[in-house]
Amino acid sequence: MKLCLYLQRRFAPIGHELAVMLRDTYGVREFCGYVETYESMQFLRSQKDIRYTGLLLEEDIVAQYKDEPLDYDYLDRIESAYGIPNLWPYINHDRVIRYNLFTRSYPQDKSRYTREEMLRILQCTARAVERFLDEEKPDAVFFSVVTGIGSYLLYEMAKKKGIARLCLYNQRLEERYALCDDYLNDRWLRRVVEDIHEHKEENAVYLKRAQDYLRAYRQNPTYYLVASKAVDVFARTPTTRVEHFGRLMRPARFVASALWFFKSFYIYFRNPRRHDYTVLKPWHETIDKVKRKLRILWGYGDFYTEVDASEPYAFMPLQSEPEALPMLFAPNYAFEQLWLVKQVARSLPVRFTLYVKEHPVMVGLRPRRYYRELAKIPNVKIVDPARSSLEILASARLIFSTFGTAGMEAAMLKKPAIVFSDILYTMLPGVRRCRSVEDLPALVREALLPAHYDERAAEEFIAAIYKEAVPVDLTHLWSVRRGVMSKEERETLRPLVDLMAKKLQLAA
Repeated sequence: MKLCLYLQRRFAPIGHELAVMLRDTYGVREFCGYVETYESMQFLRSQKDIRYTGLLLEEDIVAQYKDEPLDYDYLDRIESAYGIPNLWPYINHDRVIRYNLFTRSYPQDKSRYTREEMLRILQCTARAVERFLDEEKPDAVFFSVVTGIGSYLLYEMAKKKGIARLCLYNQRLEERYALCDDYLNDRWLRRVVEDIHEHKEENAVYLKRAQDYLRAYRQNPTYYLVASKAVDVFARTPTTRVEHFGRLMRPARFVASALWFFKSFYIYFRNPRRHDYTVLKPWHETIDKVKRKLRILWGYGDFYTEVDASEPYAFMPLQSEPEALPMLFAPNYAFEQLWLVKQVARSLPVRFTLYVKEHPVMVGLRPRRYYRELAKIPNVKIVDPARSSLEILASARLIFSTFGTAGMEAAMLKKPAIVFSDILYTMLPGVRRCRSVEDLPALVREALLPAHYDERAAEEFIAAIYKEAVPVDLTHLWSVRRGVMSKEERETLRPLVDLMAKKLQLAA
């Protein structure tokens, strides 16, 4: 057994610990890895636990594009073999190459590269990944996420070459994760649901847990991340002018900001890899931080309104941007939320109001003109992002979501939802998938009709998650400073390691 790991950014230490535990517990001896960021590569080269047979660094691949002549015959071959159905999805899914995000802050969306340069980067990456798979010959590839040109090509090439894939999938229920072989298909979960439906007695324990969960959730709706230790680690983003100004005026904040400013420049100019395409320029980071602070100090309060529960309304929370999974599952809508709100608003009955709520982490990132455009829509009202989405959802007649958890929360509260992505919870009763905005008015009319709620289907769906997914607080482990985990934190990965071994047929 040889396992290839996609080790991106802060996940690299976690992925490495998974490899160590698979070796020690299940005897997996050979590992290779596709690595993002030079810091991750340094960590993997400096550790003494495992000798990787091959490590491919994405930054080294991208750096080759300047000397790479464009070969359209090769691109035609790659497009024929691995196109989806063409090669543009690979480029459009890459937040750095296509939109210059991470090196610049949202709402930046202008690429640093020309069309020809993007194709040369794609060409270099395709050659490197294909050669890597042919030389390393892994039996399986593990993905914590699929994001960017490199990981997307690694995923599709492994799939076409018949190499097993282990894709980590967050179930949005108690920080539980499952492993599937296909990110864009829910066959695996449907099989588990069917098994539970056909063999209720054998799966009675999972059905009982599902019934208890639904009962408790309806009595006290909570966000699925509430149990994560990371909730205490991450400070809440200030969403109001007063709150932000109060934090900004603390003397300790001034000192911390000044230290950060000088330290970031010092680290940058001492960095021998400062020209890597993923490295932030400290002057760009400073400019973007200042812009965000000024936007929050200017405020958005004049756009906000209170929710009137006495009138019929629909609710649509906005998605944070840029997020890799919405771009993968809902590529037509991930960067078009303003346009999508307009389509939703014109699809509602005239008596309905559409309440739109910003994601708290996006406060200060979007310019005021974004909300000004939202406010122009006659039947749209904007809600303060500090308000609880669950409180707004409780009185809503219909919920819309691109990829967020709101659709799943609505279904568990027996409310209809319309989603715009291939997400697993479309199996829940009352959740409808919109594939084309032309179908949206009819879907809205259908969703608002009185309907029988299939409680059995909801219980079987949640029971399938309990049966197939394991509890791992990855949100917290991602936040561990420099990836240095304690013995207790490492041990929390044990359920995921056991699940990986089961999927790789190393354990029963």
